[in-house]
Amino acid sequence: MSRPDFTGVIPAVVTPFTADEAVDYESLRTQLEGLAAGGCHGAMLFGFAGEFYKLTDDEREEIVRVAVDAASEVDLPLYASVTDQATSVAVDRARRFEDLGVDGLMGLPPFVVDPGADDLYAHIERIGEAVSVPVMVQYAPDNTGVHVAPETFVELSEDVPNVNRYKIECTPTGPYVTDLLEAAPEGIEVVVGNGGQRLIDALDRGATGVIPGGGVHEVYVELLERYERGDRDGARELHAELLPFLGHIGEAGLESFIRYEKRVLAERGLIDGTASRAPAAEGDERADRLFEELAEPLLERCR
Repeated sequence: MSRPDFTGVIPAVVTPFTADEAVDYESLRTQLEGLAAGGCHGAMLFGFAGEFYKLTDDEREEIVRVAVDAASEVDLPLYASVTDQATSVAVDRARRFEDLGVDGLMGLPPFVVDPGADDLYAHIERIGEAVSVPVMVQYAPDNTGVHVAPETFVELSEDVPNVNRYKIECTPTGPYVTDLLEAAPEGIEVVVGNGGQRLIDALDRGATGVIPGGGVHEVYVELLERYERGDRDGARELHAELLPFLGHIGEAGLESFIRYEKRVLAERGLIDGTASRAPAAEGDERADRLFEELAEPLLERCR
């Protein structure tokens, strides 16, 4: 049975690089194939974990071309985030990604200039009006510093029908999910980010999915399956196994999270190597040992 767009487990795709820092397009393909084989319900390009901020415009377009082709071969819905800070550029990017064949877009509100509510609203509104595919809004104030009241998103969805999905990753997450869903028009869906650290609470409040890292994606798929068939206790047990791992790999910030995600994906053969473009997070021997200890039982579940 098919799912609504942007629901279920939709991992953020990492951008694999070769040792000389070129984009590794073959590893991009194997990563998407692995996500599909593991039961994921979609994949997201150019999230923060995808290092969009280290890519050229030409590379982003080629990544979309390759990913659309690879995802279509394994019947995996493919979404792409529009992260440009200028509204006119973001609109052009959204149209281009749609033309290249993505199934939906995620709009990251501009944050460099700290826009007011009207400019932020107009930015997402213009993206939504420029395309026909569904649009998700990423609300990530911990990463961007931009805070938006739920009422603004409610108004946006009422005015622009295809802006009807939200990725919520604020602190605390649960109350925001509740406030948004209680006020939003019918048909709005909410998923959570931050590795799904607050996933159970969000599901209890009406969220319908998660955008995590892809390293141990099967664990998230199993967790959601347990929850949806009424086994909340079983879902909580899996979530409890995930939390120490998530807390550790994200403790030192985004680049650390990316570094460890790539290590897991490479160990599983889903990408060819762990390289990132400089500057990138450096390893720490003690932290790496703890990572290995925490990752092992999760990797065992994925085998």
